[in-house]
Amino acid sequence: MEAAQGLSTNGMTIAKDDGTTTFLNGIHYTFDGNVTAPKFIGDVQADQVDANTINAEMLNALEGQIDKLGTDDLDATKAFIKDLLSENITTDYLTVTKSAHFFELIVDKIKAAGGAVLLTPADGFKVDKVSPITDGYRLHWKASDGSKSIANMWQVNDQAICQTFNAAVGTSYNVSNKYYWCLVIGTGTETIEGEDYHYIDISSTIKDGSVNPEEGDEIAMLGYRGNDDSTRQSAIYIAAYNSIDTSLQAPLIAHYKGINDFNLRNHKYTWFAANGNQIQGNIIMNSGQSVEDEFNNINVVST
Repeated sequence: MEAAQGLSTNGMTIAKDDGTTTFLNGIHYTFDGNVTAPKFIGDVQADQVDANTINAEMLNALEGQIDKLGTDDLDATKAFIKDLLSENITTDYLTVTKSAHFFELIVDKIKAAGGAVLLTPADGFKVDKVSPITDGYRLHWKASDGSKSIANMWQVNDQAICQTFNAAVGTSYNVSNKYYWCLVIGTGTETIEGEDYHYIDISSTIKDGSVNPEEGDEIAMLGYRGNDDSTRQSAIYIAAYNSIDTSLQAPLIAHYKGINDFNLRNHKYTWFAANGNQIQGNIIMNSGQSVEDEFNNINVVST
């Protein structure tokens, strides 16, 4: 066989045969860019790879069918794997389209704000950027969670609140408890350095507490000063300890209506708290009758 000029690999002899270069160890390289091999050690670069077993220092292929792959490091932009068996998987996002079966599930962190949950018409957010404006601050958060867009549900005349309870004042990293409750004077979306951010503008003059927003603050909606939508003035508040409503002691569950200022205690409607309970509205008994009907049906026996 005649050795092909300019072609060699790891010292192996190469012979030319009808437009095909044949490696003497049985590996074939065709000039259309394809490699067919039972096993190859070294570097492979081809448009298409077809092999039963690959043990390679480097594999670079646009298309491949591999029955068995052993590697210390695999970096792929996109991959479809029918069966995957692994001791440890780390990923930023996980989407399961059918079912997930967990033999053991460990949750390291449950996100909460001061041991409390506040349910209101606008989604809360964590501040990504803070910019000073005239008589206030602009608070930004990302308009996408990485896979889908997030709507900006805030409106002008909403009230934005931030409160933390669990930081030790004066400890490391300048962390301290904070509280501010402000009127929202502007909302919108803008692009910063090629990325879309929603924002609300909060007032530093129409407020309660010390307005000192920082990146990482958790912001929630609590109240609305407009006259066009009373439903935005409602809230459900659940607290395990400490309470933003000084008239109620935690643990508590409370329903508020008509919140249009910074005095939350004046807008309590129904609540269950450590220092007392109150229920307002029409209560239906198991019989299907109201409490009022039940009392009217009671026969009073005089003695």
